[in-house]
Formats: sequence, structure tokens, C-alpha cells
Amino acid sequence: MSNANNRGLHDKNENTKPELNLNKNKIIALIVIILAILVACILLDKFVFEPNTFKSGSTINNVDVSGMNATEAENALTTEWNTKSITIKSHGNAIGRISDFDYEYNIKGSVEDCLKPGFFQAMVRTFNKSKRNMTISMTIAKTTESFNDQFQSLNIVRNGKGTIKTKNAHVDMSNTKFKIVKEVYGNNLNEGKLKKAIMKSIADGKNVFNYNSKKYYTRPSIKSTSESLKVRQEYCKKYLKTKITYKSAAGTYVVTPYYLDKMISYNDEGQITVKEKAVSSFVKNVLSTKCSTVGATRRFHSKNGGTYTVYGGTYGYTLNTKKETAKLIKDLKTEKDVTRKPVYSSTGYGSPSQGSDIGNTYVEVDLSSQYLWCVVNGKTVVSTSVVTGTTSTGHRTPSGTYYFLYKTRNETLKGNNTDGSKYATKVKYWMPFYNGDGCHDAWWRSSFGGTIYKFGGSHGCVNMPSTQAARLYNYVEAGMPIVIYN
Repeated sequence: MSNANNRGLHDKNENTKPELNLNKNKIIALIVIILAILVACILLDKFVFEPNTFKSGSTINNVDVSGMNATEAENALTTEWNTKSITIKSHGNAIGRISDFDYEYNIKGSVEDCLKPGFFQAMVRTFNKSKRNMTISMTIAKTTESFNDQFQSLNIVRNGKGTIKTKNAHVDMSNTKFKIVKEVYGNNLNEGKLKKAIMKSIADGKNVFNYNSKKYYTRPSIKSTSESLKVRQEYCKKYLKTKITYKSAAGTYVVTPYYLDKMISYNDEGQITVKEKAVSSFVKNVLSTKCSTVGATRRFHSKNGGTYTVYGGTYGYTLNTKKETAKLIKDLKTEKDVTRKPVYSSTGYGSPSQGSDIGNTYVEVDLSSQYLWCVVNGKTVVSTSVVTGTTSTGHRTPSGTYYFLYKTRNETLKGNNTDGSKYATKVKYWMPFYNGDGCHDAWWRSSFGGTIYKFGGSHGCVNMPSTQAARLYNYVEAGMPIVIYN
């Protein structure tokens, strides 16, 4: 019985061997097929779905790129786009046109994505030609002079400066009332906004841009109802009421809250911080122009009875910026009102109380009448005809307000004549005031005044009769102003 069973079992095992072999062969065949498909996909992906050139019938933004590589397609798109034009319309009427953009476009990555979109998208395009019509954004990388010139020449831009400028609401910082000034709705064009809108239309491939003027007006970003503006007003009222007043040679100057705000700040506890760099900048760039008088334009009342405007020169009060900065920092830290004179490094003869930084002791020269006066403490002590620089040869005596540098006796004046030869002239009284020019005796001249200066004048100096030069020498001192006008 057992032998019979064993034989049956043996026969059964013998019968299952072909079946196992068959299953094994199927598995191997399946693996081979899968591997073959994978290899085919890789090859297709490499040589069909990731080609180096676009397939026949491929377009990007309606530009035919068939057979082109990525660079060629990029160049074709750039050329096509830059030969387009865009018409600016308002209410249906053409009001301007821009063409020949000459742009540079940032499309390299987008074109490459179109060329090699990935396996599945490439498969779709292989079997569906309609999917070969692609669209990308023509992102503008850089504007050019051609576009900018055409944009600026548009009438809407040229006439868009507006008669009323848009202004934000703000706190008036010119005085300590700190009123809120309402915003102004102007009619000036927001050029940047309009330019971006036109550029976007070009990038999108549009050939018409519809212009709505109100859409591109500059609009205030801060309104008088703004809570932040009210907070700002309260801060100003609380912390920016300190009054710093300067009694300077140029007149009275009060530091406005606008500049105070730049130089000081307060924390939540109300503790002040003085911004020393801002103070230094204020003194150098603002206060020096308000309180210094060197090179200033002056109204001068002459001894000849006239009043003249005298420009420039080297005479005047000069602010000592370093010492003034230190003093102003100290004043600001006190948080108290201050009235004082500025700290000067050089001063003039006059003072604010006299109404002029020149004062009542000076020398004046009238180039037109060829006359000189010397005034000491308001009294004329020297008056004489003179001969000034020869105007016909370009040696005109410089006009302006200067000061005498020094004075000396028995000096030899040297220089070049108009023909290139050199001269060396001895004088007894030498009083220089600017760039080699000065007052001195001209012992070689027999006459003065009139029109001698036009063709037979000096090299720029003020020639004087010897006796008058000697008298002037007695009164002149270094720093004394000399006013020369025409």
C-alpha cells in the first residue's frame, strides 16, 4: 500500500516539473519585455522626445520654429517681436505708436522647456501635431534707448507733466504749528506705471494699447485722514518745538522743525538722542550757506550815490563747521530754546547790527568811473581817480568783494606782458587783494581816470597816483574789505 502511494506521489511530482519550467520561462520573458520597453522609452526620450531641434510644424507664439535649435528659435522670436509695433489708442483714436523695440528678452529657459518638455508631453506632441503650437511669455529683460526715446516722444508723455502736481498729505514742518496739509490730486502722469503697462502689452504680443489717462495719473499715497499722519503730528507737537535761532552776519536764521527732526529722535520713554552725523551734515550743507557770507551777492551803496549789486569775491564770514557742530550738539541736548551767534573761523568788518558784513570801513572801486574811495568809520579819507585793468586785452580788474591780504613797501611786481615778454616793476606801496591783483602807486603815469583803462590800463591792478597810494597805505590793513563794481 505504501509503495503504491509513493509511486503515485512520484508520478505527480514528475508531472509538475514542466509546469514550473513554463512559469519560469514566462517570468523571464516578461522581464525581458519590460527591459526592452524601458530601453525603448529611454531611446525614445533621448532621440525622439528630447531632440536638439523642434519638430516639423512647431510654433512658439505663432512663430515657425520647425527644425530650429533653442538658440535659433530664441533669435527668431526676438527678431519677430522687435519688428512689431504697438499703437497707443485713447477712446478708439490712435494717439501714438512705438516700433522697432530693439529689446532684449529673457526667454532662453522658456524656449528650452518647449524644446524638451519631458517624456509624456513629448509623446503627446509626437502623435498630436496640434500640440506643437506653443506659447511663452516674452519677458523683457532690458529696455533700450530706441524704446525710451519713442516713449518720451509720445504726446501723452510730453504733455503729461501736468499743471497740478500730485502731493501726499503731510505735516507742515516749516514752523511749530505742525498743521496737516491735505493731499493734492494732480494731473501729472505716472510715467513709470504707463511704461510698464505698455511693456507688458508688448510682451503679451498685443499690437494695441488702450490708454486711459485717469488710470495713469499719479495718485497720493498718504491722505490727510491717515491715522499714521495724526500720530506723526502729535510726535512733532511734543518733541520738535525747540527753537534754535542764529543771529548771523547774513541775517537771522531759525532752524526749522524739518531739520530738527533729522538731527534728534525720542524713544518711547521720551529720552532724546542727538544724531551727531546728521548735525554735522546740517552744519556743513545748510547752516554754512545760511550764515556764511563769503562769495555772497551784496547790495552796495556807493559813495557816488548809486546802489549796485556786487557778485562773488573772497571777503566775508566763514563758519567754523567743526566747532559749530560741537556747540549745536550741546544745545540740542539741553532741549531748550537757544538764540546765539554762529561760531566763525573768519569774520568781516561789519556785523548784523550794522546791516552789512562790510561795515563802515572799506575801500571801494568804481570800474566805470575809474574812481576809488577809502572810508574809515563812515568817513571818506581817500578819494582819487585810478586806472584799472586793460579791458581790450582781457586784463579786466575782477569785480566782487575781496579783502586786503597784507601790505608792504618797496615791492617788485613781476609778470608777463601780452606779447609774452616779462616785466618787473618796482612800486613803493603794494596792497594785494586777489590773485596777484592789488592797489599800488603808478609813478610812471602822468594821468588817471577817464577811458585809459580800455586800451592802456594795467595787468589787473588798481593803479593810483603816488601821493594817494601813500595815503591809502596808511589806512589799509589785512582783512579790510575792498568792493569792486562796474
